[in-house]
Amino acid sequence: MTDPRQPRLLSSLPAAGDVVTLAVSPDGDTLAIEEANGTTGLWNVADLAHPLRLALLPGDSLLALGVAFSPDGSLLATSGSQANGRPTTALWDIASLTQPVQLATMTVGSHGVAFDPAMPEMVTPGPRNTALLWNISMLTEVVTEPVTRACGIAGQGLSRNEWTTYVPGIPYSPLYG
Repeated sequence: MTDPRQPRLLSSLPAAGDVVTLAVSPDGDTLAIEEANGTTGLWNVADLAHPLRLALLPGDSLLALGVAFSPDGSLLATSGSQANGRPTTALWDIASLTQPVQLATMTVGSHGVAFDPAMPEMVTPGPRNTALLWNISMLTEVVTEPVTRACGIAGQGLSRNEWTTYVPGIPYSPLYG
């Protein structure tokens, strides 16, 4: 990494394999490094002189070819090809950068992935000279408003007892109860 005002090497981040592609989060504090073996490392680069690896996402691809942060930084998409040549795109909830959660896997888009800056759309390469536009609003709502989404799916609010059981650690809200 270099500082554009005075180009000089600031850090060298270790990788287990060849670095294929990378992306910087919208806030500039997180770097995703996708390696040829399909794994993706998340790094805190807020202090460029002392980067810190936060997590290593397992790869379900034999060959990694794309990585992108959502505009709000809450999601990460990775793409690549499996051993049988089948394309794969995975979508990750990275609200906890040290414990990312895989939300979805799609068998499309091996050669890249991008997010619409206005969200909630994601774009992947498709078959036969196409680009596929995905509406991921339900996934983003699960990440950003899990209680609201859960109550919407249930079609009703939760009782105080159900809240305690299914939403531990968050104070009861009569709005959803």
